[in-house]
Amino acid sequence: MRPLGHSIHAPDNDSFYYELGEDVPACQACGLVAQLDWLNPAFELKRTKYDVSYTYDSALIVSERFVRFAHAYAGARFLGLPSAPGFALFVVDPVVPLDRNRSVRVEQAPCSACGRFRRSQVPVRSFNRRPSFREDSVAATSRSARPT
Repeated sequence: MRPLGHSIHAPDNDSFYYELGEDVPACQACGLVAQLDWLNPAFELKRTKYDVSYTYDSALIVSERFVRFAHAYAGARFLGLPSAPGFALFVVDPVVPLDRNRSVRVEQAPCSACGRFRRSQVPVRSFNRRPSFREDSVAATSRSARPT
């Protein structure tokens, strides 16, 4: 059975999740977060009006209302945020690896310490027929505990 993927687009919540944490589990060389289900006890959610939103450093934060809606989806985990009652960190398991021989077009050099890539560009099919839009690729950026 093939996994089904969804892309969630949401506004920012004017907050940082990883950058301000004291003990962020991140690679010391490149700053990429190694444990995506880490709970930041110092996290401060600045905008609470959204059911789904991202921090500036790409943590997906959801409301309790969204958790009730999406709790039955396979692979979705919601980790309650102690410092932001009524909100949770949204984590997806398992992370599906890319087949680099078939799907990756551009990657920066891997980190010498952890072997992960900060940025990859992969082809996607677009159903948009307007010629003014780029239809052949999408860029994915990894979560970093440091500004890039």
